[in-house]
Amino acid sequence: RLIKKFNLNILVILTISLTLLSQACSTKKETKQIAYLETRASDPFEILAKSLSGKGVSKVKKIIVLTFLNQDGREHLLGPVFAEKLTTELVKQKKMIVLDRLVYSKKLKDSGLSTIKNYDLAYLNNLGDLLGVDAIAIGIISPSGKIGYDINCRIIDVKTGLILNAEEVYYTEAGD
Repeated sequence: RLIKKFNLNILVILTISLTLLSQACSTKKETKQIAYLETRASDPFEILAKSLSGKGVSKVKKIIVLTFLNQDGREHLLGPVFAEKLTTELVKQKKMIVLDRLVYSKKLKDSGLSTIKNYDLAYLNNLGDLLGVDAIAIGIISPSGKIGYDINCRIIDVKTGLILNAEEVYYTEAGD
């Protein structure tokens, strides 16, 4: 498992390096691509966590990250992986208590709730009551270009449904 993770990290580094090299050699540069190059220099999930745990969420004491969805509201293939990456980065920020999705998944299932769902206010209220969270973090994954994804994340208050903070980053998937 450690070797697999090491190989995945190597693939990610190689993919980013090749992408940066091809972008540097390209004569046509669009504004959006330049912004993405800046984002690729850091871990996109670290960027998300720093931004999402900043302004507007000072009252959030406890949060859970739900599985990331596609634009149609269904679970994206990378949804659980991206949710775990954001969970880890939010914990590193040390600004709020972050519940582990896997630890609480049975409790949610037993209550008829899930970490994979189109969310409405009643669902958010029930989730908040059951887990004692102030907010949830959700993400929508959209394809962008040939090998990348735009990831839109939000911190949502479970009592009001209001978006407390939001951020978008670009992620390049290591090759299949």
